[in-house]
Amino acid sequence: MSSVIKLVCPNLQCRKILSVPTHARGKNVRCRACGIRVTVPGKKKSMPVAPQSEEQIEGQTIEQSEVTDQTESETV
Repeated sequence: MSSVIKLVCPNLQCRKILSVPTHARGKNVRCRACGIRVTVPGKKKSMPVAPQSEEQIEGQTIEQSEVTDQTESETV
């Protein structure tokens, strides 16, 4: 794993690449070029996906078929 995080300065007039150590995750650092404060992103966490109930899945299928039926009747 890399010991450096690279990110782009959010200042649109600067846009320099910042190299910060991994232990700075979640902390504020200052861009050496323009002086703006930047928060170093923390560790990436995967977002848990809630399982859909059968009713939700069936409802989506019905809605999609209704859209198909409407499109076919409009083109005829």
